[in-house]
Amino acid sequence: MSIYALGEHISRAVSPRRKKLTRRQKKVCIEFVDLGHKPARIQTDIQRIFKLDEASTPELLVIQNFVSYYSRKQQSNHDRYRDIRSSVRAMGYTGYEDDDTPFTFSATPDNEGKPTTGRGSDSDPFFVAISTKKMVKRLDRDPASFILHMDATFKLSQVDYPVLVIGISDRHRSFHLVALCVTSQLESCHYAQALASLRRIFTTLTSKALRIQFVMGDADGAQRNAVDAVFGHDSTYQYLMCFFHVLLNLHKRTCSMPKLLSAQVERDVYALHFTTSLQEYTEWKKVVLGRWENTPALGEFAKYFKAQWLDGHFWRWQCFHTLPGYATQNNPCEQFNRRLKGEYTMHSRLKMAKLVVRLSDCCARESKRATEFALEAVAKPKILRRALDMAAQGKLEVRETFQHRTGIGMFVTSGAIERSIPVHAKFRTEEYISVTGRLGVNYARMELAGQPERGWVVDVTGGWCRCRYWSKFGACVHIVHAQKEAGLVNADGDELLVDRRPTRKKKRARLTAPAVVIPGAMAPTGEASVAPRSAHATPAGGGEGVNQTPGSELTLMFSAPTPSDSMTTVATPEAVVDADTVLNQPLTSARMTSESIVSAFAAVERSALTEGAVTDVMARRHPPGRPPQNRHSLSRE
Repeated sequence: MSIYALGEHISRAVSPRRKKLTRRQKKVCIEFVDLGHKPARIQTDIQRIFKLDEASTPELLVIQNFVSYYSRKQQSNHDRYRDIRSSVRAMGYTGYEDDDTPFTFSATPDNEGKPTTGRGSDSDPFFVAISTKKMVKRLDRDPASFILHMDATFKLSQVDYPVLVIGISDRHRSFHLVALCVTSQLESCHYAQALASLRRIFTTLTSKALRIQFVMGDADGAQRNAVDAVFGHDSTYQYLMCFFHVLLNLHKRTCSMPKLLSAQVERDVYALHFTTSLQEYTEWKKVVLGRWENTPALGEFAKYFKAQWLDGHFWRWQCFHTLPGYATQNNPCEQFNRRLKGEYTMHSRLKMAKLVVRLSDCCARESKRATEFALEAVAKPKILRRALDMAAQGKLEVRETFQHRTGIGMFVTSGAIERSIPVHAKFRTEEYISVTGRLGVNYARMELAGQPERGWVVDVTGGWCRCRYWSKFGACVHIVHAQKEAGLVNADGDELLVDRRPTRKKKRARLTAPAVVIPGAMAPTGEASVAPRSAHATPAGGGEGVNQTPGSELTLMFSAPTPSDSMTTVATPEAVVDADTVLNQPLTSARMTSESIVSAFAAVERSALTEGAVTDVMARRHPPGRPPQNRHSLSRE
């Protein structure tokens, strides 16, 4: 109704008031605010719980005002500098905390030993680090047994301050949190402040100097300079480059190229990544650069890749820098960042005071998490499932089993199968999805790359394989299948007790080696060379104690026990040394006598010599219908 229709400025009608929250509705709001729900979702929950219609449901503005007031008063959801500084000082390290109680620290404490925080300006940057005693003591181990990760995550605070996540990864690629740092900027001095504060608190707790050997990060010059400034004077470390970021930058450069050309570049980069030694990497580097430079469309790309990823500061993204099983990407740290945003901040930006409280809760919970630090590489469940699928499809086969000095070995062949790579598209760009999808395909390709016709050599007892996949992850489908066939593990990868039941022994046929002609080994002149009876030396045609014509070449016939079809044995080191000692001597009549040859190869026979022990002797069976030769027979060719 307007003033023109009423004719008066004041009306007796009362304006409709907004519906207020009842006590029960406020209690429900508090419960959902503590869970991190948004006001719009709380409105829907109130309507569902109390079964209200649209007219009787409280307005969104009413719920927003209540949530804002409660968060500011009860949850410290504010950015007041004085209150934040007081709370950080109250949580400062004193030395009387429990192992799982979070505390704050900084690189430059005040006169009372309390951490100092700035206001966030360029001249007075904001910094606070949070950790527990148990988390800091995770660094008290062999520097070669872990990789130090440092990564920044964003979109956690309303003032847009990044959070530095510092932790270590083991040989199982599991992440172990060490500290969380909130800083206002990300320059070299701020990275150095975080590392210096961590080093100071580590020395305070353990009375030791912090040493590192491997650090992994992105292609960030400020981060690398900070690591060198803090650890460069007393630690010989290697700054490892995250391989995923190499592929991400590679995708940006090759996405506009023809598919065949970009696929060739991708295969070459993966070939460089899976090299097993510095020498092999150097050889592959020359081959790849030569191929790219000879392709007109890849000339500029070859210059960029060589300057940035081969000759620059961030060239260590290959597998051979660490032992198999360790992380070659920053993925362990990235996975923790994802859990931090999903479990503690609910993917929302918080006020700084509330963010410090949430990060403290995160440190307390991560400190109590019982995660064993792995020093040995083990097969993950996805490798176990893949091995079962390949075996069911007939793509895994044990060709041969042999016995070596320390246990059992096998020759295992594998074939290609179709794979579906699951990629979670939420919170990921198209570039990340493309690179992630190709990772699994190229990793599976390394199970077959360079596979010999006989199959991969697998040490069942020692748990190693010759394939490229094992050189990166320390586990592969070949080892899983071989150990399962040998009865060492079950389908779930769990070790089994040794089976002591007696097995039926197979008859072992005798084996005769072909004649080994030693050129230049002449019988002594002036007298006949007669093989001793103890060695059972006979000529090829039979007889006993045959005289060797002076000046003729010596030919050795060697026979050894034949192993079964599924088992092959090797010679002992002593036997190989004895044989090599004789064969490497100067071929003169004074040293190469029949007695020395027979005695050397007799030692080889006792240790069941096989292929590879002495390359000049290859075992073979007698042809059908031919009588077997006597052991250690000497004949003249």
